[in-house]
Amino acid sequence: MCVNDARCNARQLANSHRRVLSLRGPRESLFNAEVKMPQKSTYGKGTEYEDFVANIYDSILSAEQLGKIKRIALERRKPLICKSGTTTKVDIYWEYEVAETTVRTAIECKDYKSAVPVKELRDFAHKLGDIAGTPINGLFVTKNGFQSGARQVAKEAGIKLMNLREVEERDWEGYLQEVNIKLPILSSPRIRNIELIWNEAWKNEREGAILTIAGKSDEIFIEDLDDGFKKSLHELAKNELYNSSPGQHIWEKKLSNGLFKMPAAEYKIDAIRITYDVSIPHTIEMRIDFTKHVSAILEYVEETSKKFTITREGKKQAY
Repeated sequence: MCVNDARCNARQLANSHRRVLSLRGPRESLFNAEVKMPQKSTYGKGTEYEDFVANIYDSILSAEQLGKIKRIALERRKPLICKSGTTTKVDIYWEYEVAETTVRTAIECKDYKSAVPVKELRDFAHKLGDIAGTPINGLFVTKNGFQSGARQVAKEAGIKLMNLREVEERDWEGYLQEVNIKLPILSSPRIRNIELIWNEAWKNEREGAILTIAGKSDEIFIEDLDDGFKKSLHELAKNELYNSSPGQHIWEKKLSNGLFKMPAAEYKIDAIRITYDVSIPHTIEMRIDFTKHVSAILEYVEETSKKFTITREGKKQAY
């Protein structure tokens, strides 16, 4: 028995580090790195980070869930029965069914400011091996990577490793954070009046007749049979009149062998004069903030690491 608990704990901690160091190599080269324990970040006890991981993981599952996968559960602090009959808790528990087979995954979350050490992976591997029932997969999630020994333990135990963190300012280097768009909107010219200059001979033949103009703008054409000019009122407004400055304008054209053609009639004319208005253009301003569309940075820690951004909708995009 230790008389002084503090001294006893200190000796036990030192001895545990010696055991780790003896497996890693010479004490002189690794002592400082191994003795320095990981620091907790601003998430305090880590429960907020567990919430963060659970929410991101849930959004990814919702976005990528295939029809043949039936999700059964995604739970926090799930108690599981051990082979000894006792219970243990995992940070996040995911269970789903595919091809009539139930698949279970335990997710361990560590909110450390430095790389996760070997001990954490050994403890997690031991916990997984002690859980009763069908085999359970392991996923270890942190923010700042894993020590090389921890990665080796994970590989031997079949535990998947993942870095998952919030987006930081440095992640946007070389990428657009926002786009501001000013889009000028031009209204179509508004035709106020159409004045037809009749061909005199054609007009005299129809003295006393009532002539009407009826039809849609894309059904009424102005045509000169001699020079090949032919445009509908719609085409005229879109091309000839569109680029005019704001205000009232007059467009006119003389025709050597002109026709004013409508669906139900056509008139012979020598010229046409159109009075039209052009409105003052107005501007629509839009701001796209890409930072609000990305919620996390995810990296699968493997022999060839793959990094993704996670959108607010849970979609993964290569980063």
